[in-house]
Formats: sequence, C-alpha cells, structure tokens
Amino acid sequence: SNRADFIDFHEYAAGQGDSQSDAQIMQDTLNYKNNVNTLRNNYLIPYMGAARAAQVYIEVGEWNENWSSDSRELENYNSVWSASAIGQMLNAGAIGLQYADLNGPLGAVCQAANQNNSWPTNVTYYSNIGDPMPIYHGFGMFNGEDLFQPFGCKLVQSSSSTVNIEIYASDL
Repeated sequence: SNRADFIDFHEYAAGQGDSQSDAQIMQDTLNYKNNVNTLRNNYLIPYMGAARAAQVYIEVGEWNENWSSDSRELENYNSVWSASAIGQMLNAGAIGLQYADLNGPLGAVCQAANQNNSWPTNVTYYSNIGDPMPIYHGFGMFNGEDLFQPFGCKLVQSSSSTVNIEIYASDL
C-alpha cells in the first residue's frame, strides 16, 4: 500500500548446517546494504515515487550471524560481524533491530548461566544471567555501552584505503 510507514524484513548470514568460512560470512554483511538498497530502488521508488519512498523506514527486524545457531555467535567474531552488519544497515539508511534480547545463543544477553549452544556445535558460553553476549558488544561499537561517546544521529562520509577495514563516522 502507498500508506506504508515502514517495511520490515528478516535476514541472516547463514542457517543450520551451513559451512561457510568466517571470511564468507563476514562478506555477507554487505547483503544488508545491498538488499535495503534493492528494496528501496527496485520496489518502493517505482511503486510510491521517490518523495514518498523516502518517508518509508526500512527495518531489518530480525538478523544475526546464523538463524539456527553457530559457535561463532558465542565468540568475539560475532562482535565484529554484528558491528559490520549494523554499519551496512546504517550505510543504506535502514533501522536494525536484533530479534530478541533473550534468545539462547541468538540473544543479546545471556538468559542462563553458562549458556549452552547445543544445536549443532555444543559450545558453552561461560557467563552469568544477564551478561552481554558477543553481539551486544557489536551494538556497543555504535551505542558506546556507557564507556565512550555513542554514535551520532547522522552518518558522514568516511573511507579507508586498507582492504577489509570498514570505517563508520557520525556527526552529533
């Protein structure tokens, strides 16, 4: 409908039984930017026109490194992966809302002490209830986790000539 105020979609880098390498899954964070831009440019703008489409928020309302479970969700790797995913969403002008704070290995904080990731890999994340999971620290690279200045409201142009380095900057 032309009356839509937001569009929501879900996207995960991998699923149950996927055997992609760390590098492949990290590269997949670009899909967030590409898919948001495709949705806007190929569907919203042709249907609604550019002015109205610019008023429609695009939300990635469920996302993570894996929709099933993966040992990387319990490793520091997921902090870096999630920061990249958030950066790609922001770069495309999208809103990103991770599925749930409490959701076993897919959550932002631990819902059980020494949480066990028993789905495919039987990895245990040694923690206390309410401790931050690695994806939480990926969020922290933008919200500051009350440790440093949070990311501002406006994304500004930034770049690096170093391969595989993503840089995001903001203006307060």
